[in-house]
Amino acid sequence: MKNIVALEGVPQRDWSKDERAVYETLKESGGTLSAVGLSRWIKKNPDIVKADAKIFAAAESLWNAGYICKDVDDNYSIN
Repeated sequence: MKNIVALEGVPQRDWSKDERAVYETLKESGGTLSAVGLSRWIKKNPDIVKADAKIFAAAESLWNAGYICKDVDDNYSIN
């Protein structure tokens, strides 16, 4: 089931570079990723052990706006 966000008469703001990267990464992966996983994919560094603060903030922003989903384990996905 997809989430649909409709705000009548309110234009959507432009996404930041990090928000666009988070969304595209989730779309490409076709699965569920944690903030650490997103940081690894976006920064192209598999050794990252702590989530990048900007990537985490972008994922939270997209989740709060209803563009992506977050499960009880704080993993993000596009459903």
